[in-house]
Amino acid sequence: MDLEKILQKSPADHLPLVSVATDAQREIPRPTKGGKTVWNTTPQDDESDLPLTQDTDFNEDQEELPDEQTDVPINTYSKSEWDDTDESEDEDVIDAPSTNIRDDFERVLNGPLDFKGSYYFHKSYNEFPNPVLRLGSLGHIGLPLSSREAKHVISHCIQAPFGQGEWTLVDKNVRDTWEMDASQVHFDNPAWKPFMHQVSREVCLRLGLAASQASTVRCEPYKLLLYETGSHFLPHQDTEKAKGMFATIVVVLPSLFQGGAAHLSHGDLSTTIDSSSQSLTNVSVLAWYTDVVHEIKPITGGYRLAIAFNLIQTANSRPKLPETNDFLTKLRHVLLSWKQRPASTVPTKLIYLLQHKYSLASLRGNCLKGTDAYKVALLQSLAQQLNFDVGLANVECHLVGYGDGGYGSEDDDDVGMAEVEERTMSIENLVDLDGGHIQDKVECKEDNSEFCPQNLRAKVEAGEPDEREYEGYQGNWAGSLELWYRRTVLVIWPHRHNAEMEYGADPKNALVVLASTHDDDDERRLLVRFLLRGIASRKFGDSVAHDLCKIATQWKDLGLWLKTLQVCDPNRVLNVLSARRIVDAIEVFGFEKPIQDVLDKILAESPSNAARIELLDSIMARAETERVDNKWLARQRYQAMKTLRKPIIGEEELLVKLTVEGGGVPFLQSTILPQVISTADADFYVAFSTRLVVEQSLLQTQENISLIKTIVRDLLTLAIRKTDFFSPSTSPALAYSFIEACVMCSHGDLASLVTEKLVVSDVSPATALMRTCNILVPLVSQLRVSHRRIPGLGNLCRVAVDNYIKHAGGRTPADAELSGILDAVVGAEDSSLLPKLVDQLLLLPFDLALCRTLIMNLRSRAGSLVFDNEGGLSSLCAKATNSLVQRTQYNSNLPLILSHFQLCLSTDNIPTLSQLFPRLLSPAVVNQRYISEILLPLVPKIQVELASRNISPSSPPFGAAFKQIFELYASKVLGPKTADRGSLVEGVKRWTSCCNDCTTLTKFFLQSQDRQVKLYRIGMPQRKHLEQKLSQFCGYKIGNWSTIKSSPQGLEVNKSELLYSSITWIARRDKLKEVVGIVSKEVLREILGADYSRFMQSMGETATEPEAGPPPAKKRRVSSSAEVIDLCSP
Repeated sequence: MDLEKILQKSPADHLPLVSVATDAQREIPRPTKGGKTVWNTTPQDDESDLPLTQDTDFNEDQEELPDEQTDVPINTYSKSEWDDTDESEDEDVIDAPSTNIRDDFERVLNGPLDFKGSYYFHKSYNEFPNPVLRLGSLGHIGLPLSSREAKHVISHCIQAPFGQGEWTLVDKNVRDTWEMDASQVHFDNPAWKPFMHQVSREVCLRLGLAASQASTVRCEPYKLLLYETGSHFLPHQDTEKAKGMFATIVVVLPSLFQGGAAHLSHGDLSTTIDSSSQSLTNVSVLAWYTDVVHEIKPITGGYRLAIAFNLIQTANSRPKLPETNDFLTKLRHVLLSWKQRPASTVPTKLIYLLQHKYSLASLRGNCLKGTDAYKVALLQSLAQQLNFDVGLANVECHLVGYGDGGYGSEDDDDVGMAEVEERTMSIENLVDLDGGHIQDKVECKEDNSEFCPQNLRAKVEAGEPDEREYEGYQGNWAGSLELWYRRTVLVIWPHRHNAEMEYGADPKNALVVLASTHDDDDERRLLVRFLLRGIASRKFGDSVAHDLCKIATQWKDLGLWLKTLQVCDPNRVLNVLSARRIVDAIEVFGFEKPIQDVLDKILAESPSNAARIELLDSIMARAETERVDNKWLARQRYQAMKTLRKPIIGEEELLVKLTVEGGGVPFLQSTILPQVISTADADFYVAFSTRLVVEQSLLQTQENISLIKTIVRDLLTLAIRKTDFFSPSTSPALAYSFIEACVMCSHGDLASLVTEKLVVSDVSPATALMRTCNILVPLVSQLRVSHRRIPGLGNLCRVAVDNYIKHAGGRTPADAELSGILDAVVGAEDSSLLPKLVDQLLLLPFDLALCRTLIMNLRSRAGSLVFDNEGGLSSLCAKATNSLVQRTQYNSNLPLILSHFQLCLSTDNIPTLSQLFPRLLSPAVVNQRYISEILLPLVPKIQVELASRNISPSSPPFGAAFKQIFELYASKVLGPKTADRGSLVEGVKRWTSCCNDCTTLTKFFLQSQDRQVKLYRIGMPQRKHLEQKLSQFCGYKIGNWSTIKSSPQGLEVNKSELLYSSITWIARRDKLKEVVGIVSKEVLREILGADYSRFMQSMGETATEPEAGPPPAKKRRVSSSAEVIDLCSP
């Protein structure tokens, strides 16, 4: 049974409906600060001649909807109360309604419309000249008009008559007004005449006259009219009081009054003008064609002082208000069709492109021009009658791309768009026709179905842009270009969609308003329907439906609660309402037939076993207090067990609970298990199996234990057969969980069924490699960690390694992948696999990280790997490091050399150094720089590594390498000893410094290793002083000097080649001594052997015999053979 039928059976159908107002009488509730609802309207702008809409301030502080229940009687609205239809008892359903609202609306507005004006005019002026009004014998009167002076004016007036056929009558029931003839009315301020001239011109243009016609119009005073409390004038038309008269102007002068609104109508058009709100300070001007029917409503307080003028055309025929019946008839038909059709079949709003563009400041009805003004005036008048709202907004198209300008473009303003990369369109600043804010941004459908024309974007982007930003030509490429196009649109929507326009796509504010509203059902109805539409269209999420049901419960409104559930997605009702919320509703509404029926539908359509049972459990828990029908509960529970939905992971506990509740293993076999097998996925079979084997209540007898074991084995077998472990899975998790479940359920032998499905071979090489790397290899690593014997694991490992060797050529494995492959090698227990794998890895672009990872992984599995001969592991490690050293281009890269040296040491591959050192010591080019910056600095770094491992630097191959490096440095860098520096600078030592420059030069000769020094701008006297000192203490043997020709002069001093070579030799010797000094003299003797004395002499030192004493502590020595010595053993 669907909810439509349930609602039709609601008790609400048998109760009198609460009286409701039509939509036209309702305002949209709006949140204000503090969360309270304010029912208000915006004061009308007197400068506007168009009706107002509402405005509001939004409350940004959203509060959680309250849980408390209000003490109100249950409201049982009928089904139609919350339906999305307009209530218009006065309207008959139209014949042949429009079926394409957008197209027909656009066609009518774009149709022929010769008249460009309006049938009336209204404007309020806050700046105007004081007319200095003088009335006959009464004299001048002040403005604003006071009550005292008003009474004096009345005493000089007569009761205004009215015309009826050929008669002129006085009847206060028809017209109750005081008047004074224009002959007694004088304006003594000269500024008043040009003011009225400007007013009459504005009126003429608004009434549709051309500028040339307006220039020949005369504005003649006719009567002074004074209205007091109770004064009025019933609907009537003005008569032609002079030849050529076509319109009336009424100037309402400043005077405080209330009421007196002017009601105007012409054909199907009507409007109301209320000028009382600013009557004390402003001048209000009203005007209309003579054939416009108008009425002045009663004055409710104060005095209304007005001057009536006749507008007379002095040339040609007088202007005439044209008929608009055909236009309005067609437009009415479209709007009525829109209004009377269901909201789901028609647009929420329509957006019509106006002819002119208007700034934000001009975005109001009385600023529109030409055809725009007339169309909007006609549309607004009709919209008021038919419960539509009209607004204005700005549309902006923004284009981002590249300009087509190149080198030499003369004007960036002429650059066009070569290519558009990004295009956006937004409609913003929605206001009513009085300029009142409605919404910052208007959300539109992406299919353009709300636009008139439908290609609105293209229309807006036609022509020249309103703004552009050009980056300029960038040399090799065009600069970025941004263009903005702006136009103005009219927006119209049915009043029933006011909430959509106010709140947009965000229902939070609407919910806050409803939650804080308890006493005005009529005005909140529009908000409820807005939320219901959003829920039905799936635009609003579950939380909105949840909150609306919560509000319905607070209001004790069963009709709204049922309607909300009706528009929800039937499959998600129990996601929207928790079991607790439904039980809360039962507490409020009782457990009557409508509630039972909706619960029947919820339970029948919910796709969740857990949610259905949880709901029944929750209702059962309160069965005593809520007087719930126990038979209904039992029937629904049994039905839920018999009609299980597809079980999902997480529901295995529930199904075991239902099994126990239904009587145990027999109920499992007869009811639960058949449904599980027919609907559930394989992963649920596994989860259900692991839960069954631990449920002690099902394992009380040996027979049950045997049955459960058989059931579980069958479920696991079926799960494995149904499962493709490669699709869509790209990880080993699924296969691992199945194998673990088999072991946990004491059916470990079934794991071989899993491994059999994993080793399929009829796939492409790329697929085989992907499966191996992503599933097989990681799975092997996971299973090895468990240290359990898994049937079929050995074969799985062999296949994984074999696939990798066959298909992974050129693939550099990550650390985890390499570790997993070696785990598979161990599990395969096949000695032929590892050498093949290593050979394949050695074909890769080998780097330090891969080599180190390979060797470390091999050494960590030394006890598990199988080799055909002894030394297999050492041989493979040496092979890897040898390959690395042989294939590396070191290119004077000291950090790289050192890292490979450390690798050889850390992996006990010292024999490989016998290949590394010769490559370092015999490069293509051995020059002083290579020796000084690479070889010699390498010695102390190697010594640090050796010392940390207690290895003697004299042991092979280190000793020979050190010796060759020392000798290369001594012969190619240090060279023969030069002249003694001390004797060369003996004279400089006697130089007594008498100034800073002298000090600089003595330090230059005695301490500095620089070859040259320059003393700038010291002046000729100081230069000569220094030259005299240089000649006295240095001489040309150790230096030379010359004048720096500048102003003032400077001095350049250079060391002689003899002195400089001596200084350089000493610096190089000291560097060598520092490196040699890191080893003891005894070790140095061992390294250099018979060349020790010669080497020491090359450094200018005398070799001495070693002093007698205890022998030095012995360090480990490394054999030069290919055999690796374990340096970590004691």
